[in-house]
Amino acid sequence: MNETFVGNTIRIRLNTSIDLSTYSDYGIKYKKPDGTTGVWVATLDSNVKRIYYDTAIADLDQAGVWVLQAEVLDGATVVLNGKMVNFTVYEPITLAVPDPA
Repeated sequence: MNETFVGNTIRIRLNTSIDLSTYSDYGIKYKKPDGTTGVWVATLDSNVKRIYYDTAIADLDQAGVWVLQAEVLDGATVVLNGKMVNFTVYEPITLAVPDPA
C-alpha cells in the first residue's frame, strides 16, 4: 500500500483518455482540504493521454482529501477539463528523537 504524507515528493499523473499531443499547455488544478485552490504546471507524459507533475516538498502541505483535475489549453480558444479525482494526503506520526546521551 502506498500512502502519501505531508511533505512527500511524488509524481502525480492524470490520465485524460484522449491524445493531448496537439495541445500547448497542461495543468493540474487542485483543491486543498482547507478549500484553497491552485494549479501546477504539468508536463505531457510519454503516454500522450497523460500529464504529470513532480511535487516539491512544500506542495503537499495539508493532510486530508485533495481534489485534482487535469486542465489542457490550446491557446486562448480551447480549454478542456478532466474528471475530478480525490487524493488523500496523510499526516505523518511525529515523535521527538530521543537524546542519545
